[in-house]
Amino acid sequence: MTQAEIVLHKTKDPTRVTYVGLTEAYDWFNAWLFAGELPRALITMQRRKGSYGYFAPKRFGTRDEVEIVDEIALNPTAFRIRTDEETLSTLVSKPIAGNNTSANRAAVAITTRNGRRR
Repeated sequence: MTQAEIVLHKTKDPTRVTYVGLTEAYDWFNAWLFAGELPRALITMQRRKGSYGYFAPKRFGTRDEVEIVDEIALNPTAFRIRTDEETLSTLVSKPIAGNNTSANRAAVAITTRNGRRR
């Protein structure tokens, strides 16, 4: 059993279940589709009306700023109306799009529910 499976098995804590599951999914996609090339990121839940999620490069850092990581934000409101596959596609597509933009851009475009880009 992996550490994640042990945590999920022993707890009913929704925070741990959600974040461990999303982290495991990100790691799996990164290993199998991108040979581990995607950078580490902090996955957050952010309610942004009309979006499934967004990517923000270099958003979070340690207090001493030794390590700074990107943010992948997912909108939990969209979880109810989208399949697991669609939600996971958002998880994995955001850092790909974000890493193809200039490093000093604050955040990449957000895909809204009607397909428009902000």
